[in-house]
Amino acid sequence: MQNIENIVMQSRAATNFLGNDFTIFRMAGDASSREYFRILYPTKQTCTMMLLPQEASSLAEEYESKTIQMQELPFLDVHRLLQSKNVRVPEIYAVDLPSRIILLEDLGDTPLIEKLSDTPESYLMAALELLACVVNPHPETDMSSIAFSRAFDQDLYMWEFEHYLEYGIEKIIEYKDTDVAKIRELFFEITQTYLSWSTHLTHRDYHSKNIHVIDHDQLALIDFQDALQGPIYYDLVSLLKDAYTTFDRSLQEKLVTSYQSLLDPSLEDALISQDEFLFRFDLMSLHRNLKAAGRFVYIDQVKNNPNYLKDVPQALQYAIETLNLHSQLKGLKNTLQPYLQKLIEEV
Repeated sequence: MQNIENIVMQSRAATNFLGNDFTIFRMAGDASSREYFRILYPTKQTCTMMLLPQEASSLAEEYESKTIQMQELPFLDVHRLLQSKNVRVPEIYAVDLPSRIILLEDLGDTPLIEKLSDTPESYLMAALELLACVVNPHPETDMSSIAFSRAFDQDLYMWEFEHYLEYGIEKIIEYKDTDVAKIRELFFEITQTYLSWSTHLTHRDYHSKNIHVIDHDQLALIDFQDALQGPIYYDLVSLLKDAYTTFDRSLQEKLVTSYQSLLDPSLEDALISQDEFLFRFDLMSLHRNLKAAGRFVYIDQVKNNPNYLKDVPQALQYAIETLNLHSQLKGLKNTLQPYLQKLIEEV
């Protein structure tokens, strides 16, 4: 911890805000290379310090399909974008990029996931209302943001599907080359369907640990630096088919229908049938859930962090449910589902 204190003390931007008398506590992190600390300073108030990694990361610390010249740290860029759309995000108090420090408003210790055990529907509905603010047009939107310069494209979709094939099948369970080739072919076909949909501002990791419940049950959004253009269903899936939570199908369907009603009528997705909207939600979930499962195995095998393996079964159960809900997916189900079951048993 002494090294962290030295970093802060050597930052003029930080000490101008904090003074020289403060206490630092490490906060629980996530799977990223960023580190987080809570700082208690002389007024007995607190703030959060984000310590950036030594080297700049890519779009999502995983893959980016093209090089984008960044004029500003994506976190700061997307923060300004979300504020322009009246989305609640933590205030920024101080920035010292040479010292890798960003001081932020402390949003407390209550992520949305902790509120979902008793009355999930009301909190999830509030999260969908927040998501609608992200997606719907707003006259003050900062269109210069990097989030409008990058998007889910064929390369990114297929890289994430391949991530599942590599770490969800090839590196962990026995398989037939012909099966993997068939699955890859069907993933490519699904990707073409994704590419036919309209795109909108997408958080890219809109799950219940990245939404905080603050004063008077207001919701605030974090971890938004990877925002890009993507299908409207991606963030919806991230929330309602999150690997960290389990929701009944009936509740999912009710909330998906409610979310469609929150969309601005100018958006194409607001005008399609409820059945088609729900099918797109499910089809998008295959990508999100399989990518998550593969990523969790990767974090275990490559980063030596097994903490996420416990969430693999839920991600795959959602995928199995989707394969069994829609007859259009029968071909993929016949080949893929046995491998999903094997991975559940393996982890």
